[in-house]
Formats: sequence, C-alpha cells, structure tokens
Amino acid sequence: MFTLTDELRAKIRVSRAYKTFYTFPRNAISLRNFQKHLTYPSNFAFLYIVFDMALVPVHAAANDNPDLYDFNPQHRDWRVTQVYMVGVPVDYRDPTSVLHWRLHLVISSGQSVKVDFVLDDVDNYLGYLHVASRRYVLPSRVHTYGVAPTTGWVTVGQILDLIIYQGLHRYLYNDGAGCRYWCMVVIDRLAAAGLVVSNARARIEQMICGLSVQSPDVYPHPTIQGTFPH
Repeated sequence: MFTLTDELRAKIRVSRAYKTFYTFPRNAISLRNFQKHLTYPSNFAFLYIVFDMALVPVHAAANDNPDLYDFNPQHRDWRVTQVYMVGVPVDYRDPTSVLHWRLHLVISSGQSVKVDFVLDDVDNYLGYLHVASRRYVLPSRVHTYGVAPTTGWVTVGQILDLIIYQGLHRYLYNDGAGCRYWCMVVIDRLAAAGLVVSNARARIEQMICGLSVQSPDVYPHPTIQGTFPH
C-alpha cells in the first residue's frame, strides 16, 4: 500500500493554493477532482506519479484558472435576467452560523450559474473561482439573498469575462473571511460596466445592515474585506 507522505501532502497543498490544472488524458481536470482518488489507497501511487511529473507551480499564475468542471459551456451565451447574491450557512446545524456568500446568475425560471469564490487553502487564505451550472435558481438551504437586476441583454459570458478581465478571480481572504465583500465588489463592477442596475450594491448593503441589527452573528458588520492581489 502506498503511504501518503509529507512530500505528497506538500505537493497537494501547493497545488490547491495555486489551482494548477492538468491535461488528463482528454479533459482539463482540476485538483478538486483528483481528491476522489485520496479515498482509495490503491490510487495513491498513481497520484504521486502525477504530482511528481506534472506539478510545476508558477507563483505569478496564482488563482488564474477558474474551476469550470461543472459548467455547461453552452450557458455562456444564455441571457442573465438577475444576479442573486446568496447567503448560505457555513454550518447548517447552527441557526446562528455565519453565512458563505456567492453569486447565482439566473438564466431561466429553473436554472442558474453559480459563481463562487471558494476558500481552498486555509493556511494562506487563497481561493479559486468556481463556476457551475445548476438546475435551480436558489439552493435549498439559502438563508437570505439580495437581487441585482440586469440591464438589457446581458449574457453569462459577459459577466464571467468581466470577472477575469478585471482580475476579480484572484482574491485573498482575510483570516478566512471576506466572501461577502468579494460578491459586493463583483456587483459593483458589473454596475460600473452597465450590466446591472447602478444602485444594486447599495440596496443589498442596506438589506444586510438591517438584518445585522437583528442577527449580528449571522450578518457581521462592517463587512470583512479581503484583498485583490495584482
């Protein structure tokens, strides 16, 4: 049986931090999908070979590759009618749990594209942009959400391209927090580009401030800010 050595753990940790992608053998597969192998000891040797031969992290490319594994590329051209900023409990069992915030691009009455900046490396507070097509508009365990209506004909591709072009796919959490701020900044940039209504961020912030008075643990105020390294 292959032993999961400290060297392999280090390789996995570095790869998660820089979200390195591999070509294997036909598809671009992210590390997140390699994690499935970790539950099977017989696959450890295979993993070690892959990491030993393919892992060459480049610091300048940190967070450069969004995780599109669950994204239907046909949805790039679909119209977005509203952008939902969605808060879901980090711990579903705790009614006072702080929320993780992400965006859902509504593309039909029953579908959305989730745009989520996921904290992936707890040691360095690095994350990666996860984009996924979903067969629902809101997740079943949503706690609350704000709405940013789009203006005119706006596509999923336009929003994703803006996020990448403006460097919003590179983000450092602040002591593990900052997802709400990331969503706010994205909505603010969408408004500046004329893709959502101009007062979208102000309306959502006003809503959250009101909820914070009632539930300060769930809606901490002021909003904790991460940073965008460039």
